[in-house]
This record gives sequence, C-alpha cells and structure tokens, in this order.
Amino acid sequence: MSKSRLFVLGASDPEMVAIETILRVCGEKISFACDENHKRVHPGNAYKAAGVLTPRCVCAICGADASTGWCQYCNGNEPGPSPVRENLDYIQIPTEDKIVLVECRFDDRHPLQPGRVPVYTDPQGGGPVYFPSNGTEEYYGDQVVSVADHHREGDPGYGWRPENFWLASSLGQVAKHAFACEVSFLSHEQWEIEESYPNGSPLLPHEPTWFGPANLRGILEEALPAATAFMVAAADHCLETAYRGRCPGVDPEALMRWRIETRAAFQKRPVEAVLADIEAARKRLRESVKCEVHPSHIEAWAEDGRNLTPEEERAVKTGLPVRLRVFEYAAFGDETIPELPEAAAREGIPFTAKVKDRDGREKVVLQAASPDLVKRFLAGKVIPGLRDTYGDPARGFAGGYTT
Repeated sequence: MSKSRLFVLGASDPEMVAIETILRVCGEKISFACDENHKRVHPGNAYKAAGVLTPRCVCAICGADASTGWCQYCNGNEPGPSPVRENLDYIQIPTEDKIVLVECRFDDRHPLQPGRVPVYTDPQGGGPVYFPSNGTEEYYGDQVVSVADHHREGDPGYGWRPENFWLASSLGQVAKHAFACEVSFLSHEQWEIEESYPNGSPLLPHEPTWFGPANLRGILEEALPAATAFMVAAADHCLETAYRGRCPGVDPEALMRWRIETRAAFQKRPVEAVLADIEAARKRLRESVKCEVHPSHIEAWAEDGRNLTPEEERAVKTGLPVRLRVFEYAAFGDETIPELPEAAAREGIPFTAKVKDRDGREKVVLQAASPDLVKRFLAGKVIPGLRDTYGDPARGFAGGYTT
C-alpha cells in the first residue's frame, strides 16, 4: 500500500516559487500554510499556521472538478481544451501519511507537530482523532511530520557552511525528499561526504545538472534550469558569501546578473533603476559603517569571507600578511534604504535596521554579518532588550522583536 505525501509550503519568495515548481513537475501534492483567516502565511506568521490551503482545479465555467485538465460537463465526455482555474480549499488538519513542512510550522495548539503523530480512527465515522505525542491512548496508525528548513536552530539546514549551501537550503532539502521520484541535482554517488568535515564536504564535479528519468529531465530543465536553481539556493542560504565565490557551482558574476534581472522583473522597474538603488545603498553603507583595522593574516579572511581591497588581493597571491578591515556594522534605525540587503551582501558590510512584520510587530534585523557579530547579537550585546531573537551565525543573519 503506497503512502500519501503532502508538502506544506510557507511564505512566498523566490526560493519557495522554485520549490513549488520542482514539486509540481515531480507530481507531488502541495498545500500552502495559512492563518485562521484562511490567508496564506507571510514571514511574520509562517510558524503559527492554523491550517492549509490545498489547490484544486475546477472548471472556470461551471465550477465542476477539472483535475484532469478538462470538464466532462462543459466539454461533453471527450477531453479537450477547457477554461480551468485553481481553487484553494481550506483544510485544518491534513490527513496524508507523510507531511513535509517547508519553512513553516503549525501553531503550538495544532496536533501536527514535527515527529510521529498518533492517530486514532473514530469508529463512529467522525474521522481521525489526534492525540498528543506523549498520549497513552491506543491508536491504529500515525503520521510522520518532517521539516525542510534552515532558519531556526534544530532545522536540518541550520548552521551549515556556505560550501554546503545546496544540501542546507530548503530547496535542496525538498529535492532530496523528492528523490523518491528519482529527481535530484546529483545522484548520491556524486556527492563525496567526509565525516571529518562539518556537515559533510560535497564535491561538484561538473556544472549543475538535473538527474532522473529522461521524461522528466527536459521538463524540469525547462521549468527551472539547474544552474538557476543553484543560484536560488545559494542566494537564499548565504548571499553575501555566495558573492565571495564560496558556493561551489555558483558563478558570482552570473549570480549578480540573475539577481538584478529577477529583482527588476519582480518590481516591474528597469534594470538601471534597480542598479542605481544598489549603488546608492552601497555608498550609504560605506559612509555609515564603523570600521577598525588591525594586523592579521590572510587566513582570517578565508574564515570571515571579507571583501578584499587591491592590496589584500595581492597579498592573497603571495601569501604575505595583510592588514584586514574589521567591520562593526552600519546602524540605520527605521530609515528605509532601497536594496540595502543586496548592497550589504555585495560590500560585505553588515547592517542593522528596523522593519515591521505584516502583523505590525517591530523588529531589528542584522544581515551580512560575521559569525561572531551574529553571536553577539543573539546574546543581547549589540542591541539589548530584544525579544524572540533568531539567527544563524553560519549564514550571517539575525533578528529580534522590540515588542
């Protein structure tokens, strides 16, 4: 008996769009995490979902089921072109055997939490009854709830270095889950994992390529080119270090071009206008950052991933000691600076800024930071008094709420 599987997707962003593309091509079932008002979650409430919205194809004329791509009523009984739209049906508790939560969680009161969830089938026909994981009641089955995420401590991709960006990214994790469909970037034999290296050391022997059945490779490459998927994953997991060339298989120049083109298309603005905003933000960063200089060696740069001056680049080739810049951070308060995160990633200069979630809560974010600065932020030494702090030193980001 085959097991059913459902991928529950969190807030929409470029990586989540790529994840949805992969899953649809692979024929996987998807839903979107939603709040109590049946609206898709956003970053501020993605970890407090109340249920899911499940896509269902219906006839745009009569509303009948059109999951086959046509309506038997409006088209007669013969398949053919028919106007089809996708409805979203609200479901509070999905019943699939395996549920993969992609960058989202259900509210603490919801029965489906990561782990094995006991299920007792109601003999009166009322549907499944869910017990807490520590319940002692007898049950006849269970659901397995797993996570594909890299944002919070305990997530499968949390704390992974830039060199392992693909396996650490949510996109890479979902591709690994979908490996049961024999679709993945690299077969298991083409990844060399060294136990002595933190989180493994993947080797990329060739350009990114989709692997799997021949009938899916072309479709997947057309829907989401493998090289683009690699850039999506690297940009989402560790953009600043990806620009430093530390993500195998990702060309920094190609990444920059792709980022500009996609951001301009999303904002419906000319590429030149987006570039002008980035350059203005880079100038503000350079003017605002607190910077110290101290004697060091080039090994410090390798660990910190800093942007090199021409003098430092010459030192890289000769192996001579250099004087490296040691950035503190640029503090912008609640000032809005377009394209600031992109500029910080390119400059390698960390910054703090105040932003508001969609639910109105104000938070302070830290981006493009060194591991030590992130640790100081999480310890309350950068901005004391923040609540519900989060972050990942390996990825260079952190945040915390003021209220």
